[in-house]
Amino acid sequence: MIGTPGFYERKTLEMRKKLLQFLIAVFLLVFIRYVGFFMFGILPLSFNLLTLKTEYNINHKKLKLSESYSITDCGFKNYTVLHGLEYPYFFNERDYLNNDYGLVTKLVKNENSWIGFIRDESKEEIKYYTAGFSEEDEGFFRASEKKIRETHGYFIINEKEATFGLSEEELKKRIKNKIEFKAPGYYVVKYGTTKCNSVIE
Repeated sequence: MIGTPGFYERKTLEMRKKLLQFLIAVFLLVFIRYVGFFMFGILPLSFNLLTLKTEYNINHKKLKLSESYSITDCGFKNYTVLHGLEYPYFFNERDYLNNDYGLVTKLVKNENSWIGFIRDESKEEIKYYTAGFSEEDEGFFRASEKKIRETHGYFIINEKEATFGLSEEELKKRIKNKIEFKAPGYYVVKYGTTKCNSVIE
């Protein structure tokens, strides 16, 4: 009967059971959301940042992208730096040549072209091009910074062209098929065979 104590006890137990089921469902949703974000968001990002420099040992190797351009660490402590056609710079009343185009952070081979990304050094706390050099190399630093301001962004390199400074939107207009970037060191280790030359000539 409704007036008996057993009825209210059963109702209370049912309400507690439903409340517990609701709380468990909410907990699972929150858990899946944030654990999923951590597993598929934070961890891959951390992995990519770590593999940028440390995962692949590319010492004394270079990856030839075309006749004029290649990626190599070449004295930069395992950083994947793009080298290309030499450009002159003047410092302390002397003429020099540099072939440094910037640090490549991701790369992919797409048919006959290499597509990659050169990071903007003005936004980075640690400048890769200071690795292994002294303060006396100020001219080299200035030349590198000037060239990177011109080249940072996406690039397309093949035997017929070398295009730099593309935005993501500009790249999508040029490349219609789906591409999946990898850490540049992956390709340098897999395909790089030639020992690198001196950075500054």
